[in-house]
Amino acid sequence: MISDCLMLFFDLSNTDASNVEVIGADGKATNTRREHGAVHMIEFRVDEPLQRSVYCLHLNEPPLQHILDHVDGSAQYQVCPLDQ
Repeated sequence: MISDCLMLFFDLSNTDASNVEVIGADGKATNTRREHGAVHMIEFRVDEPLQRSVYCLHLNEPPLQHILDHVDGSAQYQVCPLDQ
């Protein structure tokens, strides 16, 4: 789960998650769903509402993906340690 990976990041980097004030995510339901979305789950864990910065740039990505792959090469994503 996305929120588990983010909380693990806070733990591994010795960062206090209660200091988080804003969280950014794309507009996909996985992140922004009112109940059980990643942002909601993090708010639940830090026990306070967060300012949400939702962006919809992923709407531009599919038509331009072949250009991005040509210029930058294939995308390399970091894997959450929980997925290994």
